Amino acid sequence: MSTLSVDTIQGQTTAANVKLPAGSILQVVTTKQFAASITTTSSSFVTTGVAVTITPKFATSNIHLSLQGGGHYLPVYSQFAYITIYKGSTDLSNSARGFESVYHTAANTAVDSNYAIQPHSLAHIDAAGSTSALTYTIYMKCTGGTYQFQNTDRADILFTAMEVSV
Repeated sequence: MSTLSVDTIQGQTTAANVKLPAGSILQVVTTKQFAASITTTSSSFVTTGVAVTITPKFATSNIHLSLQGGGHYLPVYSQFAYITIYKGSTDLSNSARGFESVYHTAANTAVDSNYAIQPHSLAHIDAAGSTSALTYTIYMKCTGGTYQFQNTDRADILFTAMEVSV
């Protein structure tokens, strides 16, 4: 049995040449959205303005994206709201339903809330494909009423991009 002890690992010409084992986290970038209510009545995806930019060290890396905190508020019964992630100008979900949705069921308004309220819980893995800066942005849309992507009475919205070696 042998032991290898080092203080620094550096590639032959630059530290960027060192390839870490698959699954290693190379970097983490986070955007925090403080108390805000971002609204839309659009039936097409529109930006929330919540974005994170990461510059991958390797084009072969995966980018793990996650959205937590805040929540969906949808005031109109029998309607949907959808959340997706854009990479630049491309919808990564490639679907009209995005990655996350909330539905406000018809209910007894004397007993139930006037809003469908649901926390965000979204994760997606994207292939970096580049070592240029990549900007990921959360987009939203709804089928009726005024949808609120917000956190004014909930935890801050956290949008995170992690570069993971493959």
